[in-house]
Amino acid sequence: MVSKELCYIDVPYDWMDDWNTLSLEQPWVKDALLIFDNFWFDSTICSLLYLYHVGAFGCNTVFLSLMLNSVSKAFIQDNLFTIRQARGANWYFPGLYSALVPFHDAEDLYFSGHISTTVVFLYAAFMLKRRYPCSKFACFVFWFILLFRLPYLWFELTVVRTHYFIDDATAVAYGCVATIFAEKVSYCIEVLILGTRTRTRELLYHRPCPRCGWSNKSPLNLIDLKEQRA
Repeated sequence: MVSKELCYIDVPYDWMDDWNTLSLEQPWVKDALLIFDNFWFDSTICSLLYLYHVGAFGCNTVFLSLMLNSVSKAFIQDNLFTIRQARGANWYFPGLYSALVPFHDAEDLYFSGHISTTVVFLYAAFMLKRRYPCSKFACFVFWFILLFRLPYLWFELTVVRTHYFIDDATAVAYGCVATIFAEKVSYCIEVLILGTRTRTRELLYHRPCPRCGWSNKSPLNLIDLKEQRA
């Protein structure tokens, strides 16, 4: 059995111990990290809303995934369980409000909402990169999120000790699951409510059925020859 003292050991926390001490002794360091993070989240969601408005996406899965992230995080936080804050926790209001990022005494260490949301942003960037292969901007945004934003978030959340490493790793998996599930249920909004035609729906993990529009991995394998010809 693991002793109580060892349960809360996190190796990346040990690596970043000097940075954590600096953020506690020099609050401006923590404020700068969080304000930059807040600006990026707010500017990204505004950009996604604009791109959706002009029809840059061929589906609604990005926003369905973001909603799934937000709702599930709130449900777990309010109804299931909490884990005590780590020693040196330093997640507090940096002095500048954000439209998306909340600041409170969080004890909801299960998966990082920041990282799972950023995985959805990465999904959106990849969809743009695939739809507009000649766009240097779409390519830059994809690699920027993958090679800078995700590592930066891990660094920031470790420095201020908001999440353990296992929360960050779980968030990557949860972000992928959220996008897969969002693609599956996007049929209800896009086909049943909005009446979007099948050939205009662009998905990553699934292919819309040419007959009904339902999201499947290989829709033609699930219908008979007569339906395929119809």
